[in-house]
Amino acid sequence: MVTPTVRHIALSTAVLALLCPPLARAQDDYSTTSGAWNGIAELGAIADAMGVEVEDASDLDLGRLSAATPLLILHPEGELPADDILRFLRLGGRVAVADDFGTAEPLLARLGVRRFVGPVPSPPAAHNENANLPIATPRQAHPLALGVPELVTNHPSVLASPLRPVFDFGSSDRSVVVAGAVGEGRVVLVSDPSVFIDNMLQFPGNRRFAENLLRYLAAAPGARVILVHGRFSHHGAVSGLAGGRPDRPADEFFAAFNAFLSGLGSSAPESSTLRAVAAVIALGTMLALGFVLPMGGRRYDGRWLRPGARSAGAGFVGKVQLFRGRGVNYLLPALVYRRELEASLVQSLALCTPAPITEVERAIQGKGATALQARTLRKLLEDLDRLASRDARGQGPHVSEQRMARILEEGARLVALASRSK
Repeated sequence: MVTPTVRHIALSTAVLALLCPPLARAQDDYSTTSGAWNGIAELGAIADAMGVEVEDASDLDLGRLSAATPLLILHPEGELPADDILRFLRLGGRVAVADDFGTAEPLLARLGVRRFVGPVPSPPAAHNENANLPIATPRQAHPLALGVPELVTNHPSVLASPLRPVFDFGSSDRSVVVAGAVGEGRVVLVSDPSVFIDNMLQFPGNRRFAENLLRYLAAAPGARVILVHGRFSHHGAVSGLAGGRPDRPADEFFAAFNAFLSGLGSSAPESSTLRAVAAVIALGTMLALGFVLPMGGRRYDGRWLRPGARSAGAGFVGKVQLFRGRGVNYLLPALVYRRELEASLVQSLALCTPAPITEVERAIQGKGATALQARTLRKLLEDLDRLASRDARGQGPHVSEQRMARILEEGARLVALASRSK
């Protein structure tokens, strides 16, 4: 939230607290032209210095969105077109939403994210020991966290999310920044948009984070970041992207499942874990078929899949085994895992996205991988890329359970190798 706090950063904690009414708004909040302490002119200057084009859109044309026009949404006060934003993500777009108590709540809920407004209870650290300026630290390696030891926030909200926590206040259910895959796209959620205002960008960590976010959003060659903030309007509709595919309701299942798959990046899983993963993927595929095909009869209740509900009934693996079957095509789970594998490798090897396969291959050899292991990595990534290309052309390749298990096993070994210290 934007408050006058950072304008008087050298004042005592007691005085700062008096200057920080939680719901105070100022006329120049997030203005790109005012030059005021609570504007975002400096964010534009950072983008210019990086060579990243930013378009300030007061009226967002949803029909113009493409992979080359990522969205940066700062403290929205108008209605967010959640359906179109989710469709844009599923088709390969990149979106960052920074909001503390604006109108992003319905979109967050669609992504399974809960937002909590109010003071952060007992933050591990705060600037000048002022609880209104809690400091968030990186939870794990991520392109957004490169070179950022801390984020100084200003009356932030916090997020509890199935997406990967990037910065938090000591626990993942008190996150400030979360990120993850939604379909073919990437989403970044920030619970305090004021980290981008001019005075907050005086903090080196905040400034580097802003650079990282712009670089992350503008990953496509020639990308132009579309900036919307405050009371913006929108028209049109997202109908598809170059190289995209029709919207799939089943992607919402896999967006939540991404958080589970991302855990494979921490270590090589045991065989029992791999069996559980394969079982969940079988369930996901069956659910996907249920969404796509006109099937009569009983509709299965998926609430037990949500966090905290897995211990109910006959147990997690036991329940998903009910959905196993012969001849299931694991193509969609393989495409989801492709994105997660790429993200895990990029993070573990400290690369910038997009990273060519040759660059990933060299980096993993720098971690001590043998030539054979590097060739295995290349073969796996190329195999997954071919699947994605054939799917984009509508060819619908078949991925068997045995092949999916091999992809998971090889991916887990390679991520574990990339994560180890040389």
